[in-house]
Amino acid sequence: MGLSRFTTGVFAQLFFNIAMFIPLGVLTAGCLRWGLRASTLAGFGLSLFIELSQLSGNWGLAPCPYRTFDVDDLINNTAGALMGALVVMLWRLLRSRLRARRAARVATANW
Repeated sequence: MGLSRFTTGVFAQLFFNIAMFIPLGVLTAGCLRWGLRASTLAGFGLSLFIELSQLSGNWGLAPCPYRTFDVDDLINNTAGALMGALVVMLWRLLRSRLRARRAARVATANW
């Protein structure tokens, strides 16, 4: 058994679908200052657009759909955006606590 289960195509698809949308969550929550809900909805919306493009044959540019609409992709991509936004939120929380601790240390040192 070992690590062989992590080298299957199913695991790779799961991993990369999540990893592909983590930067979107980081961008929307970190740079654009969107909240957790908005960042997650952005990931869902972009993923839905991609999946509908695959379902429709790339908006009529291809004679037939050559990719399939997969609900698992939609869920995993949305989870990736959520994880990216959570990383930003946790980073901000940690940073604010560290700053408060430093400020308290400086205040007691000057006392």
